[in-house]
Amino acid sequence: MATHPHDSSAFTQGLEMYDGLLLESTGRRGVSDRRRVDPTTGNVTGLVALPADLFGEGLTVANGLLYQLTFTSGSVRVSDPDDLSLQDELTIERDGWGICFDGTHLITSDGTSDLVFRTPATLDPVRVVTARLNGDPIRNINELECVGGQVLANIWGLDQLVAIDASDGNVDAVIDGSGLRPADLPITDLNFALNGIARIPGTDRYYVTGKLWPVLYEVRFVSES
Repeated sequence: MATHPHDSSAFTQGLEMYDGLLLESTGRRGVSDRRRVDPTTGNVTGLVALPADLFGEGLTVANGLLYQLTFTSGSVRVSDPDDLSLQDELTIERDGWGICFDGTHLITSDGTSDLVFRTPATLDPVRVVTARLNGDPIRNINELECVGGQVLANIWGLDQLVAIDASDGNVDAVIDGSGLRPADLPITDLNFALNGIARIPGTDRYYVTGKLWPVLYEVRFVSES
């Protein structure tokens, strides 16, 4: 539908639309941050760096708070989405990959086939759903976006997303994102993986990008016919 500039130095781990701006989490130890971005210009309007020993991962907003995962430390940074100031630090028992909010629970991924539903205030696990495609578990579930009764997810290392039924884990659709990859970014280098999805509120469109990608795409998902 449209293309917009994106910071090509941002190792994108999570995207979320909030109050007209794009909230973004970036990764890699020593350079991870959370930021507020004007999605149409790519201008960074606010940025808070993570401690150098933390590797930023997915993020989402739930009940007026911004939750940002970290990779292997178990630390979840809880901040104010308006100014990004740290409000709390919680912990989880698994690696952090992706996170989204379904209106009741936070849902997290950890690189396995599991989606873990959690109580927002404590991050205590409530239940686990195994994502399956044609009956087989799918691994490397990464960045998440909760939409209605589905979880849209990047699959790390593949230029595709999947739409997972949140109730039973069955994959309802596979979304081919290979046509979005900028031509000069090698498909075999996982440092340039497709990653990051955020629904544009009130529309049927999404922002999609990748790690170190110079472009943010505005897309609609349509069925093959």
